Formats: sequence, structure tokens, C-alpha cells
Amino acid sequence: MRRAGALALLLALAAAPAARAQVRLRPGVTLRALEAAAARDSNDPAALYDLALGYWSERRWDDADRALRTALAIEPRNASALLALAHLPFARRPRLWEEVDARRVPPAWRPAVDEWDRLTRLAFLVDPLVDLAIVGAVAPPDDPRPRDASAATPFRTAMVALANFRNGQYDQAYGWLDRLARLLGEDEDSTSVPGLVLWYRGISAAHLNDLPGAIRDLSRLEARPEREEGFWNGPDRAQVTYVLAWLEERAGRPAEARAHYQAALASDLGLWMAHVQLARLHEQAAEWPEAIRERQLALEAGPDDPTLLLDLGTTLTLAGRAAEALAPLARAAAGMPRNFRVPYYQGRAAQQLGRAAEAREAYRRFLALVPSRYADQIAEVRRQLEQLP
Repeated sequence: MRRAGALALLLALAAAPAARAQVRLRPGVTLRALEAAAARDSNDPAALYDLALGYWSERRWDDADRALRTALAIEPRNASALLALAHLPFARRPRLWEEVDARRVPPAWRPAVDEWDRLTRLAFLVDPLVDLAIVGAVAPPDDPRPRDASAATPFRTAMVALANFRNGQYDQAYGWLDRLARLLGEDEDSTSVPGLVLWYRGISAAHLNDLPGAIRDLSRLEARPEREEGFWNGPDRAQVTYVLAWLEERAGRPAEARAHYQAALASDLGLWMAHVQLARLHEQAAEWPEAIRERQLALEAGPDDPTLLLDLGTTLTLAGRAAEALAPLARAAAGMPRNFRVPYYQGRAAQQLGRAAEAREAYRRFLALVPSRYADQIAEVRRQLEQLP
């Protein structure tokens, strides 16, 4: 297929609407049961997220919004809650999709659209494989208008692929995207496949735990000249490089992952999550000065983000620099008073410094906040309390 045809199909794929899915409660689960579970574990982001989806299924939008924001106040890096909150305005106002496309968003809804863009990006940075089923729940229904006959077969393939992808049916999405790539002539000329097709197929492969296939597609995408006409459309280079690093890390290739996280930062200095990921890699290798440096760089990019303060305090504690950890942990506690990990590391830091009273107080706060599903951590802290003088 000629480049012009590939570009036209790419634009069609990017704009193709998904079949509308529904947010439904699991069989045998009632909204009352979800409310009871969230009341029992009021600091559990997972219980609050499930409750939000319960409210969503009943079209109780304000209640869903409140439950999602509460979950994120406790754990700001909950990718599923971020993605759901981002798309909740489109459930409230289905015609908002058309208004965004036409750039005629009413003033009252512009903050929601801005938040949609910001939260969606953050959700994918936190977890590039966050489940997209919630997106399918609010995507507009299929466009019934007839298409040009010469493009009908590949376009229909693209429509089905993207519908499956947005509804979280990744095996079917991969199959259709792979068929689409072959229709575009991938076997004869790999450059004939538009960038967005490589992106969707690669992410679908990753959801199916086919990491080699995912890395292959994203590597091909990253190697292309940025914004070359007929070939590039979709995520920017920094995002592609970041996700490639994330996949390489999970494929057991830490050196390649580090190089790509650093390349992503070179393309976008504001990509602070790459610092977070690099710090974690350094921690795993017990490279504490490097891990602390990456934590500090992330915090410089987002000085008001309490999760970055918790990260720094945690790394300092693990590195045996407890005295330096106390200040960022105290600031994290002020920003996330219901997050149970903050008092846990405050307790560990105080214990390292021989401050038994402070450690005991922090561990008791942890026990008051921690969700019941963290049974191992609860047992560990109770043992620590018994051993304190």
C-alpha cells in the first residue's frame, strides 16, 4: 500500500469510535455490599474503586466522583482510579466527545477536559498496561455512516481492532491489528504500517504477556523519524521510549530499561515518572546514592507531590539514612494523612534511630490505617511492636 493510503488509514484508526461497553456489577455483588466493604476498610483504595464502579453502574455520578477522589487522596498513583476519574465526565455528558472533537467545549466543562488529558497521561505513566475497559464504557457508539468501498475492508478491520482494544479485549485486538498490518503490506515492507498500529499492537501484545512482541513493535516505532509524514501519529517519542523502557524492565533487561528511561528524560525533562522508575531500578541493585539522586530529581520536578516525598523518605530509610528520611516523610504525612505506607516508614526510620516511642506511635498509626488485606504487613508490624522496648 502506498504511503498516502497508509496515512489515511492511520487517521481513520485514530478517530475510530469504540463499541460502547457497560459498567456492571459482578454477578452476585450488590452496591450495598460494596458500600459495606468500603465502610469496613475506609482507607483501602481498591475497595473505594470498586465502590466507585458500583455507583457508576447506577449512574450516581457525584458518588462515583467522590469515591474515586477519596481513593486517589489515599493512593495518588492508583492507575485504574486515575483513568476512571479522567473519563467520568464523558459518562456524565456523552456529547462531550463531539464537543472536544469540534473544539466547542462549554466553558463549564473545560476544567473537566483539562483534567481528562492530565489524568489519562498520568495513568499510563503509572501503569502502561492499565485496563482500558472503563474507556470503552464511555466511548461513543460506532459510526453507522457508510465508508468508501475501496477502504471498507481495512477500515472495518481497524474499527473492530480499536473497539476490542478499548473494551479490554486484548487478544481480539491483537488479532485484528496483526491482520491489519498484513493488509497494509507489513510482510513486504515493514514501514508501510502506520505508527499508531504498531503502538496499539505492541500494547495489546504486552497485555497478553508477549513482551518480545511488544518490545519489537515499540522499538520499530521509536526508531522512526519523529513526525515523518505518512508514518508518525499518536504518542510522542518520549512516551513511546518510556513505555519501551517499562516493558524491557519487565522482560528482565534492566540495562536496556535504564538507557531508555534516560532517553525519555532527554526528550522530555518533565517526565518525572522516569526518575521514579530509575530510582526503583537503582534500589533493586542496592545502588543507594544513585537511587536517592533520582528521587531528588523527581521531587524537583514535582515539589508539591506527596507521593514523591514518600518515595524519597522510603529510599533514605532503606539506605540506612533514617535521620534524613524523617523530614520528607513528615511532609508526605501532611499531604497523604490516610496513606498507610507513610507511618510504616516513619516507624522504620524511628526504629533505626533508636527512638522507640516514636516508632511505636508510627506503627500504631499504620495499624489504624492499613487495609485488612495486607495481612503479612500487619503481622510484621505487630511483631515489631512486641520487640520494641
